[in-house]
Amino acid sequence: MYLVESSENLLLVLHYNHHLMFKVYKFDILKSKWMASVDLGNRLLFIDEYGCTSVSACGYFKPNCIYFAQDNLGFSVLPQQEQNMTVYSIKDHNFVDYQINANPSHLGNQLIAEVARQSIAEPPRQLKLAHLEDENRKLVEQLDEHKVMVENANGEIGRLSAEVEQEKTKYSNTKEKLSLAGWERRL
Repeated sequence: MYLVESSENLLLVLHYNHHLMFKVYKFDILKSKWMASVDLGNRLLFIDEYGCTSVSACGYFKPNCIYFAQDNLGFSVLPQQEQNMTVYSIKDHNFVDYQINANPSHLGNQLIAEVARQSIAEPPRQLKLAHLEDENRKLVEQLDEHKVMVENANGEIGRLSAEVEQEKTKYSNTKEKLSLAGWERRL
């Protein structure tokens, strides 16, 4: 199981060894639940013994796929001497061999270069998190202000309701007095 951020989405990647497959879920913040995902757009996931990384396909790689070293995940599609990388298509649920026998560092170097390029192009996650924390603080402050306004409005409604009840009582008492006064005149 892997958790990874991809294009500002939180993904959960499950690897099923016995079925030779992966399932990818995206966390839906509004519904507070994991939703099955079959489209990473122009991104791919790279899984190795250190975890899972999301990068742009950027013309070097097939998008919407998971690249992984077979022996790192405990199963093998190819004979041992040919094992390199395998590409799993999230959309089609099939595996394709990615041969890098001539230069085993080829894929790693491309991924490192792409991650470095993206980290320069995108603001650091700490800045994104700080921005989100600021936004969250502002929303909490607004919520607190609205809560005070609602409490004040409820207090005013309570006060006005009490005044209305007092006026009803006065009206009822006045009506009763007038009614009694009218009876006294008739007698």
